[in-house]
Amino acid sequence: MIISINRSVSSHVHLISISDGRHYDDGDNYSCHTNAGLAVVANTAFKNGILTVASAGNDPDPANQCTVSAPAQAPGALAVGGIGDGTELSANDWNDADLFSLTSHGPDNYYGLRWRTVIDSVAPAYFRYYPSYSVDSGVNGYNTLNPPGGGTSYAQPLVASALVDSIHYMLEVKDDSLFLLPGVQKAYMLEMGDRANGQVYGYNFYWGAGRTRVRRFDDVGMDAPWGRLSGYVCVGDSDEVIVEVKNGQLLSEAVDRLKASIWWFTDSYSNPVPNDIDLYLQRSTNGTTWTTIRSDTGSDLKKRVYYTPMGGYYARLKIVGTQVNGSHNDNGACSSGQARVYFIWIYEDDARDDYNGPGEEIGQL
Repeated sequence: MIISINRSVSSHVHLISISDGRHYDDGDNYSCHTNAGLAVVANTAFKNGILTVASAGNDPDPANQCTVSAPAQAPGALAVGGIGDGTELSANDWNDADLFSLTSHGPDNYYGLRWRTVIDSVAPAYFRYYPSYSVDSGVNGYNTLNPPGGGTSYAQPLVASALVDSIHYMLEVKDDSLFLLPGVQKAYMLEMGDRANGQVYGYNFYWGAGRTRVRRFDDVGMDAPWGRLSGYVCVGDSDEVIVEVKNGQLLSEAVDRLKASIWWFTDSYSNPVPNDIDLYLQRSTNGTTWTTIRSDTGSDLKKRVYYTPMGGYYARLKIVGTQVNGSHNDNGACSSGQARVYFIWIYEDDARDDYNGPGEEIGQL
């Protein structure tokens, strides 16, 4: 597998998709922050401009520590867990599906008492039924898989293919060349989670960002009024960097929800120490006096905030370098001693009452 990843890097592919992995132990326990070869090459791929989308594994025990395999455990990879119990038929069933019982999970304790969630997103992993297709009429019923089967190796290709579609759309339709950066891609996929456990900040050890539900950034895929911006900023130790929402303009009264995600690369768990970066969502009635309404200040190596309602306010993100030790070899445009922090924010209405909407709530943020 290491040879395959290295060959992919030398071939300059846009994405690596892996439904396999290996566990490495630290004494008698699983460890998700070793210098395992598969994790190292996934991080190397990231530093060469390629994101690795990898299955997390099918090992739920022990429940109180990280069981995610490599390369998915690498910070430079996108770790995909699973949902489903074999009863799902329709898209609506999958939208409400619970966790796959055997999915691997976090947390990973690193550098003393710090922890990270590891899992980034989840997708359908366990199947009893599969569609029956007709050339003339499309899906015309379901076949039964007996015995049912699955694993996170089923979930991972769904997430990888969704990202491939998104890369094509963002480059060819939206002309967004920043989307070639693997850090922008990972932040985007973190934003595409549906907050399955209802969290208003942070991520979950099992769910990560939630069920993957990719959005299309136009008036068909979003509910007007809506807005989106993704990119990166350079953050040094003790820096406070402001990212304006809607270019500093007042949000429409019809805006219901705002969600934002940030992520930064980590190449070491000890030397240098992982960067500690915090995220604050702020709003204002006049664009001058700001109030923090949501924050994510834990030790996870990615952050997320969500808030509703947001209409009628100015909004911005404040990204704080609580402890920044350097770039961790993220080969970007930031100065020495700064971390490159990838961000994305989305706001929108959620009533689907715009002129071309389907007339129902979306509720995907």
